[in-house]
Amino acid sequence: MFRFAQSGSAIDRAKVSNFFIGNQAGKWLSTQFAVNENESD
Repeated sequence: MFRFAQSGSAIDRAKVSNFFIGNQAGKWLSTQFAVNENESD
């Protein structure tokens, strides 16, 4: 996997980084919604 990232094109690396950034944003959003739901109770 590491070797693929090194030999891959810049576009491939951008897709991988965007995927991880999307995951982090999704986790952050889900935690925000969970907190909001708990506060509304």
